Amino acid sequence: DCRRATRRRIMSVSVTINGVTVSPVETIIGTDGTESVNLSTSGTLSVSSVGSVIGYSGKDVLTLIGDTADGSAAMEVSAIETVIGTTSAQNDIKLIDTGTVAITVSNLDSLTAADATAVVTATVLGSANMIVSDIDSVIASNASDTVNLTVAAAGSIAVSGVDKVDAQTASDVIDVTILDSATNEVAMEVTAGIDTVTAADANDNVVLTVTGGSADIEVSEVDTVIGTGSTDSVTITDGSGATIEMTVSNVGTVAAADGDTVTLNVLGSANLTISDVDTIVGNAASDTVNVTLDSGVTGKSYAVGNVDSFDATGVTGVTLTLLNASTIAVTDVESVIGSAGSDRVTFDGADLTIQNVETVLGTTSGELTIIGGGRVTVSDFASIIGSGGSTDTVTLASGWAADVEVDNIETVIASGGDDTVTMGTAGNLSVSGVAEVVGSSGTDKVTMLEAGSLSVSDVESVIGSSG
Repeated sequence: DCRRATRRRIMSVSVTINGVTVSPVETIIGTDGTESVNLSTSGTLSVSSVGSVIGYSGKDVLTLIGDTADGSAAMEVSAIETVIGTTSAQNDIKLIDTGTVAITVSNLDSLTAADATAVVTATVLGSANMIVSDIDSVIASNASDTVNLTVAAAGSIAVSGVDKVDAQTASDVIDVTILDSATNEVAMEVTAGIDTVTAADANDNVVLTVTGGSADIEVSEVDTVIGTGSTDSVTITDGSGATIEMTVSNVGTVAAADGDTVTLNVLGSANLTISDVDTIVGNAASDTVNVTLDSGVTGKSYAVGNVDSFDATGVTGVTLTLLNASTIAVTDVESVIGSAGSDRVTFDGADLTIQNVETVLGTTSGELTIIGGGRVTVSDFASIIGSGGSTDTVTLASGWAADVEVDNIETVIASGGDDTVTMGTAGNLSVSGVAEVVGSSGTDKVTMLEAGSLSVSDVESVIGSSG
């Protein structure tokens, strides 16, 4: 009775080996890897060093107890539902099925679909390091397992619960789709040879780490990209008109589709070139984030926070809005709108318009226009234009021997050096610490705010201080 019960648990099968039918059989050990095995009944079969196994119509489980095909080639299988390999041998499986194929595998070194038109879904039991070729989907069965795939040739693959997808050669064009649902946070590593990564729209958090050299990768519905360095390029392909928030680290270029609204959070220091990205936020004041606009992008408005420099060389009409109190260097930016805090802008370019900025250090030939009134400290501008109708107070930065023309400026305060102020238009001007005032062609009135010496020319009226 015990022997009969044991036989029932083993689930031996009937097989045909090279045309010879044998039954019952639990294990087949081949000689040279050329034996062809056909299952006549469904069940569990252990094999080693055979050439092919053809399953029956039911559920068949194939257990590998040695090298497949005598270690020289992949073993061909068809109509097998489960293949369980062994870590102590080389197990390579080639599926010869056509059409739609679903197979569960464990401890395989490689899994290949013989027919590229076959639609193969492989479910992986346990951890795995497996080479796949022409496999459409790979599903890891347990989140605690580590599943690393190497994709052997160009094509597309969909994955769920997979930890790493590696392009066997960087020249292949490999597209990866992440199938995990919204309940899963996805952390996946890809190598530089992966061209696109598309996550399910409902995913809450997809973190992509790029390894293995310089990458040029397109991503969609990916939340974080961690690159290898300044040569990595990331293109966001969510679709025109999308609202996107992405975090990047250690990448060199980020580009989005025109019409997207993209907020980019930068972890760590970066020298970043952007295209069609609207907002760039650095991680901390201790990091250095330098942003350069792609010269092919037309000028528009950008918002920045914790960014140290913003270079718009080759782009016209750029307006920069500072999201927090900032010290920032800007190049060829036409307009800077300051934050509610104290902002300091170092400007390299021709003309600049500012609003709500406290300090601007420019170039000696540039023109500064102030919007909205207020108090601003200025250095190295040839001319300063006030907002008109507002009260504009300009302080000439210490150490700058200014020779500056002002229009619609109500007050100029200098540090007592050799500063010359020319009134571009007739009006009233209050000064302090200024060495010389040159009036306009109209009627000018100059008021001295404190005692001192002042040289004037072409000024119709001078009112001294109480001192």
